[in-house]
Amino acid sequence: MDLPTPEFSDIYSGDETDNVLLGLSDTFAIFNIFSPTEGIADNRGTVTIVGGEGVFEGAGGEASFIETSTFNPSNLSGILVGEVPIEFSVEIPQAVPEPATNATLIGFGIIGAGMLRRRFSN
Repeated sequence: MDLPTPEFSDIYSGDETDNVLLGLSDTFAIFNIFSPTEGIADNRGTVTIVGGEGVFEGAGGEASFIETSTFNPSNLSGILVGEVPIEFSVEIPQAVPEPATNATLIGFGIIGAGMLRRRFSN
């Protein structure tokens, strides 16, 4: 799967780290304007984690969120920029070590020796 480009995705990272989560969000907001200078935005949505960098390479998962923020309707440039704290778990696939060839050969040798000993002891 190709990772999304930054302009079409969400990027989640902490300060002073190279560990980054990449996600796609399906969100919506309801804006309530109470006066020319007072408003509330109710944001809801789902974030699907589709990869990452650093310790989050190959990460996947999903998180839902609900967030409410205040804004000034008379001071909008068309885009609301803010931070939404989201707590969620992420699954990161781990490599499973392959058994060494020597261990397999030794195991077969022990089994074979046991079979021969049993055959000759009867």
